[in-house]
Amino acid sequence: MPEVATILVVANGDFKNFGAVRDEVNSIFTQADSVDSSFQQQGAKVSILQDYDSVLTHLIRISKTLSLDQVSDPAEINELIEKVNNRISKIYYRQGLINYSIGKDNVALEDYRSCLQYDAASSVCMNKLFQLGLNLGKIELLAEKLKDGKILLGHEFISDIEEKLSIVSSKKAEATQFSEKGDYLNCRTAIGEVLAASPQFQDARLIRIECLKNDKDINFDEKTDMLIDDYRSLLSTGGNSKNLSIYSDFFKLLYFDKQDTVDPLLSTKNLQICLRMDNEFEPYL
Repeated sequence: MPEVATILVVANGDFKNFGAVRDEVNSIFTQADSVDSSFQQQGAKVSILQDYDSVLTHLIRISKTLSLDQVSDPAEINELIEKVNNRISKIYYRQGLINYSIGKDNVALEDYRSCLQYDAASSVCMNKLFQLGLNLGKIELLAEKLKDGKILLGHEFISDIEEKLSIVSSKKAEATQFSEKGDYLNCRTAIGEVLAASPQFQDARLIRIECLKNDKDINFDEKTDMLIDDYRSLLSTGGNSKNLSIYSDFFKLLYFDKQDTVDPLLSTKNLQICLRMDNEFEPYL
């Protein structure tokens, strides 16, 4: 993608030529149109994300600089700021779609949050935020957005979200209590209800792993299948994707406990990923 020229301003935010600034914004918008076209033709690709990042860097800087201008016509400034911010919001939305498509759910969620920061009335971003946030178990984040969500998405949609959030929160609390009491069957049952609404909720996965590890009564194959499902979720989503202890535990499970039913290349690949992040990591290996 061609390099975007740098906009010229003086230190106090007074533009040397406001018309030139407007032309510069239009030039960057043309670049954004080109990236949009590539996205439509090629689909989700890392290279397109990089092109969007380049455009965003310039537009965000221009938006901030425009807000400092106290010399130009306020009406013209506000109109241009709104125009720039609206385009920034749309780019964040598209970035969210791409990041979600390539498995970066948490990054996509942040894209949708940024989309709403630049355009609080974006119903498409609000919708994606609630859908993905619920999937990831982002209870506090979504609770903060319920009021705005009702305005943009309607009472019925948000009522359904509220009901699911209530189930996720209450059943997670129940599972924790069951685990502390050693009631691992009910712990797993409660977490199952949580994951039905929020399948990628990391805290819930960790609670179930702890229950499964301590449960001496559960069927071995059922236990290992659940553990594999939980570890895969943890390693594909969120901050645990670089947790070396989880990689190590997952490798042990695949290599020693499920070696008769799991492709050995899968366990070897998992170990390679762990060692690539830290080749001196020793626990359990």
